[in-house]
Amino acid sequence: MPIDGTDVEDEPQDTASATDEQPVLYGSSFVASLLGGKTDAASPLSDRFHSGCVWHVPGERGALAGAHVGHEAIATFLRRALQLTEGSMWLEVENSIDAGDTAVTIFSFNAGRPDGRTLQVSSVLVARKADDLIHEVTLFVWDLTAFENFWS
Repeated sequence: MPIDGTDVEDEPQDTASATDEQPVLYGSSFVASLLGGKTDAASPLSDRFHSGCVWHVPGERGALAGAHVGHEAIATFLRRALQLTEGSMWLEVENSIDAGDTAVTIFSFNAGRPDGRTLQVSSVLVARKADDLIHEVTLFVWDLTAFENFWS
């Protein structure tokens, strides 16, 4: 199960398959799936995320680094990622594992910035769940230096 809580069969319409089983999630459709189809309005994250959910993004100097706490902060973080990449980001899911109270998604993150910077980095999202809601999300990236340079 992908980190957003949907089954692969429930992918947004504008996604394509990277393989027969794993999807490619484009920035706007990925964010829209988390925000209930609205990338520019108040989000219904309450359907999937606990009100005190914390989404951890690694780094110290990147524009998105830090802990994003609560629905509005997470929605703002997701919209900011779309804005900074002008919607060019996409995730190629390599594997997803749902182990009850923990879900893990392994993916390749790809994006470009208006100034010509690009990023392709292997990543992992780990989500801690309880009562069918995500309480904590932690992002891990293989190349933190490239990740920080891209988001700075």
